[in-house]
Amino acid sequence: MGKVITIGQVKGGCGKTTVTAITAHILSENHKVLCMDTDGQGNLTEMLTLRPIRDYRLDGIGGVLDAIKGVDTGTSPFDYIFELNTNLHLMPASELMTTVYEWLFTQYKGNRNYALKNMIDLVKDNYDYVLIDTPPELGYMLINCMASSDGIVAMYNAERFCHSSLLTYHETISTFRQRNINNNLRLYGILCTLLDARRSDAKDFLNMVRNDDNLGKYVFDDTISRKAAVGRLSYMGFDDNPELKEAIKQYRPYVNQLLERMANDFDC
Repeated sequence: MGKVITIGQVKGGCGKTTVTAITAHILSENHKVLCMDTDGQGNLTEMLTLRPIRDYRLDGIGGVLDAIKGVDTGTSPFDYIFELNTNLHLMPASELMTTVYEWLFTQYKGNRNYALKNMIDLVKDNYDYVLIDTPPELGYMLINCMASSDGIVAMYNAERFCHSSLLTYHETISTFRQRNINNNLRLYGILCTLLDARRSDAKDFLNMVRNDDNLGKYVFDDTISRKAAVGRLSYMGFDDNPELKEAIKQYRPYVNQLLERMANDFDC
């Protein structure tokens, strides 16, 4: 049975899409991985394929929303999975992802918290890991992602507003367990990203979360710094990219620690 991991935050600009893509790439070196893009902006889809999300609609591939709706109509979610290579697959976003709220409240007959989970349960046994890239908001799509997941990797950009949103995100994870929405949800870790070594305030906010009585134990040992090679992944991609090794090497220690924490059922 595949582990389902949400990589997210309730604030934008924290590097979650880049982290999702690189984590998936590294894991796929030895495991079978499915990426799900639940953000209507479709940045993960574009990053992994170097194609705009509208192309998938034009090609008739559909995406996550179509797969969720297909559970009720008998359509297989595998019809919406795009094979990037043997070990790495993608269920893309679509431009219609924002309509999920209207559909959940006007047409969906089941529990709105579990619409995504019901679809993921049909495919996850075919993968070692399912990684979900999420929209930067605490709405029903993010709720569905968290309700579907075994664990969370929370993004933390070391600055004031991201620190505030991280506190909210952590409280939300605890609430999911307390209210029996997802009793088994784990916080696998907090990954500090987009660090700028030239800024003293970034170091202060990094130390703030590391020394926090509630959050400190979740912070991954290694942090992610701003690198030009990482920024260029959005248009150079992962195939035939001469900078790839340089771009992803600082992510490998975090992925190794994530694997260790999942193996030990790291708890929040």
